[in-house]
Amino acid sequence: MGTVLEVLAIFRQVCAGAAYAHQKGVVHRDIKPDNIFLREDGTTALGDFGICFIDEDGTRLTMTDEVAGSRWYCAPELRDGRLLPGIPPAAADVYSLGKVLYWMLSGGRVFDREQHREDRYGLGQHDPGAPEYELVNQLLDRMIVAEPSRRIIGAQPLLLAVDGLMSVIRAGGHAITLDVPHRCLFCAQGEYKVVVNGLKPGKRLDRSYQQISDDNARSFFGWNASRPGSAWLILVCESCGHVQVFRPDLASEAPKRWGQEA
Repeated sequence: MGTVLEVLAIFRQVCAGAAYAHQKGVVHRDIKPDNIFLREDGTTALGDFGICFIDEDGTRLTMTDEVAGSRWYCAPELRDGRLLPGIPPAAADVYSLGKVLYWMLSGGRVFDREQHREDRYGLGQHDPGAPEYELVNQLLDRMIVAEPSRRIIGAQPLLLAVDGLMSVIRAGGHAITLDVPHRCLFCAQGEYKVVVNGLKPGKRLDRSYQQISDDNARSFFGWNASRPGSAWLILVCESCGHVQVFRPDLASEAPKRWGQEA
């Protein structure tokens, strides 16, 4: 297994193959490691379209009322041979691609159903301080999900999402969540710890400060809030004291993304 970026670069080639098929109205329905082939030039190809679904100009050319795909990689709806009204059949391939990406990053591990967030299957267990694994998990949250309507709808938009993820990782981006450790960007030794969490009123506690009121939190370090109801999120490196300051209330998904239990 290479770095996360190296794995994503290979995975992107698989997504590109699936995206081309989807543009032609073909859904693979059996994407798994065994059906990904390595060319002589080192690039990968998606093959074995033996049970693919073809829908050309609204005329269905392939039956859907049979179980299709591998147990470990196929989408839940394929196990019942269903084609759900209003759900693009390509969403089934996105689910399988999510399982393949997990397999690639975990060193060949598999799991049933939607279990990538469970502790025993967690990515990056050998390097818990690496934020890129949480970034990958956030992508998998949009792929390995039972309800097709909640997935990325096809391989073409997935390809764009993979490109975006790779750009964030190259730039040294961090996952916007408090659920994973954040290594200090200054000393690279310590981890940031929350000293003020304006998203959790009345529970702002840490090792160095007494509990502080909402008003004090909003003016912590002498900074005044720019509008009523503003919330600061302030993290300090436990090793060198480097400070990171955020205004998560400005983001529409702030409570969900940052985690109110911190």
